[in-house]
Amino acid sequence: MLPVVILLVMTTLWTPAKAIKDYLQKHYPWPSVDVSHVVAEGSLPAYPPEQIVVRRGPVGRAEFVFIYKGRSIVVKARIDAKDWVLKTARPVMKGQPLQKDDLYPALVNVKRIPRGAVSSWQDLRGKVLRRSLQANSIITTTVLKNRPVIKRGDRVLLVYRIKGLRVTAMGLARESGAVGESISVINLSSKRYIKGVVEDEGLVSILR
Repeated sequence: MLPVVILLVMTTLWTPAKAIKDYLQKHYPWPSVDVSHVVAEGSLPAYPPEQIVVRRGPVGRAEFVFIYKGRSIVVKARIDAKDWVLKTARPVMKGQPLQKDDLYPALVNVKRIPRGAVSSWQDLRGKVLRRSLQANSIITTTVLKNRPVIKRGDRVLLVYRIKGLRVTAMGLARESGAVGESISVINLSSKRYIKGVVEDEGLVSILR
């Protein structure tokens, strides 16, 4: 990743920690940033740098290069950043649709946030859990799946499309499934077990 550079406006009151924090808040989406243990490998001028470059980090034990006209100084700092995620407020079971009172928003250190963590309630619409979760678990996309619109044992309409013709029959779902998923069904007329794709609630398109 190429270093990100920002031109800083000179101010009368500044500190290295404030310069780093302003830089991070402008270039990263984190709502909470804490800068501590700042150590400069050289004497800093009494005014802010023209540019800042991330040399290592930007979270944890980070290093920044403060660039002035004709010189640059490495500044080390400890960066703790937090971002919003959704956590379970109580144990929730596999297959359960998530309600707002099942979850709560929490600020978590970005180094502890798993890939695919969910932070928006909108991302939970029409979703259920693939597996059960304990209280205070971070919700990620890997534990979510689309809510089934057909349940095992439901009577469904089977749609056959043959050479431009649309033929229908009644069937029985042997599996639950969400829109777009393949499930096993029984044609109640022929008693045959066949595969189909869930098109909508109570509607299955038969694979040919």
